[in-house]
Amino acid sequence: DRDLASNNAYAGITNQTGVNSYYITVFILITFCILITRSKSNTSKSVIFDFILFLFQGLGFFALILTKRRISLIVAVVCLFIITLVSLERNKKNYKIIGVFIGLISLFALLFLYSSPGKSFFERISLSNLPTDSQRTLFEILDYYSSGRLVLWKDSYELIKQRPWFGWGWFSALDLITQFGKAEIPHNAFIQVFLELGIIGLFAYLSLISYCTYHLIVSLKNEISIYSLFALGLHVLFLLWSMTENAIWDGFPFFMYILSYSLLTTQIKQTSISYV
Repeated sequence: DRDLASNNAYAGITNQTGVNSYYITVFILITFCILITRSKSNTSKSVIFDFILFLFQGLGFFALILTKRRISLIVAVVCLFIITLVSLERNKKNYKIIGVFIGLISLFALLFLYSSPGKSFFERISLSNLPTDSQRTLFEILDYYSSGRLVLWKDSYELIKQRPWFGWGWFSALDLITQFGKAEIPHNAFIQVFLELGIIGLFAYLSLISYCTYHLIVSLKNEISIYSLFALGLHVLFLLWSMTENAIWDGFPFFMYILSYSLLTTQIKQTSISYV
């Protein structure tokens, strides 16, 4: 795994590890939701199918480790944990959900601690590449761990102060931040919207997310299904991923978020749920 990027090889289907990690996490969420919502059965075919799904989960986490995206690993575990909690809230005696979650986290821990990709992952988050702490400010150390994101956010803030209400225009962030010497996007969807569309655009964006959140809560209160659990996982994934990645610029994360909401509202209409 050490030479993947240097040989133009990546753990995924694109040449961007961040996008790859998002695809992989969506795959993990889908298989996890299928696994914990399947009806209990002791038949050999059912056990084998569950085992195959569990193996897919392990492969998904191994691929996620290969991307070396620290935040993606944390977000994936958080998403699974929240899905598990919500599922148990409705069915506290479903020990299969607890067993699947504990087994999956144990498998992830083994892959992370004893595989070659896991060991190189530890090297990436170590301070061995930094000078001594006395030669570095706290901001520089945090910026190192955030892969330069703090500097990008600081530069974005300087631009936001110049045009706070209506921003600089849609998809202008890349050209604007280039003047600071970095051809980057803010790596934060909320900051990007604030920078490009100002307070008005940020309010509209937060209103959209709040609207989707409301319908998600309504659905979860009425029925725990594979659709509602996947929508919950994707909702948490999108919000957390938006804080450190380019959820708007990359397109696919935002598309998946809206798609999951569409599936959720379709399910709500089919079950004739009251919104009051």
